[in-house]
Amino acid sequence: MAGWVCAAHGIERQRDWPAGVILARASDEASEDAAADANERWYWLCAQPVHLAVDRDSLVLQSPSQLRLSAHESRELFDALKQHFDQERLNVKYVEPGIWCIGTRCHQNLSTTEPELAQDRDVDGFLPGGADAGWWQRLITEAQMILHEHPVNAAREARGEAPVNSVWIWGGGVPAGVDSRFDAMCVTDPLLRALARLSQARLIDGSASPLAWPAFDNMLAEFTLQAEGAVDASLSALEQHWLSPAWQGLSSRRLDELTLVLPLTGGVTVCRCSRSERRRFWRRPQSISGFLSRLPETVRRS
Repeated sequence: MAGWVCAAHGIERQRDWPAGVILARASDEASEDAAADANERWYWLCAQPVHLAVDRDSLVLQSPSQLRLSAHESRELFDALKQHFDQERLNVKYVEPGIWCIGTRCHQNLSTTEPELAQDRDVDGFLPGGADAGWWQRLITEAQMILHEHPVNAAREARGEAPVNSVWIWGGGVPAGVDSRFDAMCVTDPLLRALARLSQARLIDGSASPLAWPAFDNMLAEFTLQAEGAVDASLSALEQHWLSPAWQGLSSRRLDELTLVLPLTGGVTVCRCSRSERRRFWRRPQSISGFLSRLPETVRRS
């Protein structure tokens, strides 16, 4: 998904899609430090608190969203790791409970994997690669030792919750220009909100019906499907709150084109519907569930 949203804003891939520098710049865009960082070409990575579960003879990355870290827990863990990273002359930024950033003045020969591509899998095949990977792996190992002994994790385990036992680094890169492709964005994802801030797009409250929104030339809206077991209700909400109003918008000429971007393992599926395609009455309509059922089994499981 990071690849699509970066490309949609005119950002080219470096060795990674540079999510880290986007989040770091947006987190304190107005500060003098942010401007200095950009001028000095800092290299930034996302640092995501995660839980690695033991599975026989391997470690499996659990979905970061399952941790449900509170702001207090995240800040406590961040502060403990920051003391260590400061000794390595790294710049560490707190973005929000589930996302931190690590910056270094030296451009890194490093390639990483986005967490959603590695989750529920053995992490051995998704660890950082490149000439500088060994240094970062040592840093992560030291961070794991600090996290193992932290009172926040002891309290989480006492409550039967998974501890934060590692940091997943991904999305490395240096500053790049951001195009203003969208006038407005209705999003909750940290990377999307960062891009909205950097591109000066208007952030829209998603609680109101899209039909009540002001008119924009180009708008990006995000919808997240719920966990397994609530998919039917989630698809119903998608139909009621988004797709049905969008269909009405095409009919009333409020919309010229609707584009759906579906993030899937290994890439995205993009579906477009223009106003003229509403008149193609000979095409049989299909439900979202029907469309998803025809995707490969590996994609549907993702």
